[in-house]
Amino acid sequence: MTTRTLLETGQRLPMMTVESVDGGAPVPLRRSGRKATVLVTLHRECDACRAYLDALAHEQAGIDEWDGRVAATCANEATADAGIPGPAVLIADQWGELFVIGPAGNDHAFIEPAEVVSWLRYLAVQCPECQGEAL
Repeated sequence: MTTRTLLETGQRLPMMTVESVDGGAPVPLRRSGRKATVLVTLHRECDACRAYLDALAHEQAGIDEWDGRVAATCANEATADAGIPGPAVLIADQWGELFVIGPAGNDHAFIEPAEVVSWLRYLAVQCPECQGEAL
């Protein structure tokens, strides 16, 4: 039996493609461009997970405003092997660096959608050249 190591903040999202929860085209977790990634891993056929995804959809305007994109997938063997917890919300900057890893646990205690937008705002205004130097 192998032990799976979970991703940690500061690491990068794995270079992998996940199945879209809505059955659409597969979604690359890392891709070129300015958009930060909000990865949501869900239980298959779970009302609480679907309700969270619906609540996050209500924040789509803020997600778009702060250059975010949501990738939703069902937690499965491939995501677990990559160290991605499920159900969970992971937020990474445009280069794939993880800033938030929020496992929801059995209680489905997902990060509030407004907090997701706040993280995207934070990532959008960061200056990679002087990160932390202004303090």
